[in-house]
Amino acid sequence: MTRTWTHRQQYAAYKLTALTTSRECRFQSDAILPAGDQNLMSIRKSKPRSIPVVNEYGTMWARNPINLKWIWTNGRGWQGVYILYDGSMPVYVGKGHIRHRIKQAVRSRRRGQLWDHFSWYVLNDTKMMHDVEVLVLRMFPPNLRAATKQKGKFRHGESVHQQDKIAEYITRKSWA
Repeated sequence: MTRTWTHRQQYAAYKLTALTTSRECRFQSDAILPAGDQNLMSIRKSKPRSIPVVNEYGTMWARNPINLKWIWTNGRGWQGVYILYDGSMPVYVGKGHIRHRIKQAVRSRRRGQLWDHFSWYVLNDTKMMHDVEVLVLRMFPPNLRAATKQKGKFRHGESVHQQDKIAEYITRKSWA
């Protein structure tokens, strides 16, 4: 029987893997596994695997009828983050159903003629969509995302302020 584990259960299993030296281990707590799964569980001693964030993606696609038609026909159910570019300069970052949002961007009065390339990223976990969008927004300086109105605020993240805002002086080699 295949059981779907929550992130908390996966993390608990990972921590248990790091703490144990045996190949098999008995879970004692109901908080780790649901009732009935507290039998022996095989644990491999290996590096923890990363959790994939992006399922599929396309980078710097040209805005043309062929690429747009491909997105409209193959992009059913895709949810994620997309970026619109003017040349290589990002002008808009958005999230949602990629197929519908790209179609809206083509027809939009405000940003319809501001972009000629786009990138799209289908996310595995749609609960992360807002934070991934905010992360991408915060990577770009405000002047490089001219058509994006929102500032980008994390839902649960806590901002840590720097102690000193004055940067250390550095010397650069001249390229001449």
